[in-house]
Amino acid sequence: MRVRKICQEYGLKEPVFKEVSHGFQVVLYKGGENVVENETQITQLLYQNKSYSAYEIAKILNKSERTIQRYLNLLINKKRIQRIGPDKGGHWEIINRS
Repeated sequence: MRVRKICQEYGLKEPVFKEVSHGFQVVLYKGGENVVENETQITQLLYQNKSYSAYEIAKILNKSERTIQRYLNLLINKKRIQRIGPDKGGHWEIINRS
């Protein structure tokens, strides 16, 4: 259950458990992206400029806007950031930088 919970927190695919001769093996898939690194980069950008949009962050990090929105949602769900105000004219507040 802990492995599944961690995968869910980091936006990883469902782990695969395989039986081996002396126990089991866990196979993790992360879709070719370093989740923690991307979240850290986004948090650092928001720390520099709290008004960045998902589009602006995507341009800076050379990622798709959809990918950035997915990471923003993960950060919101982890209670590391929150949006204050509307999409236009609002800003991001960093709750926890760790």
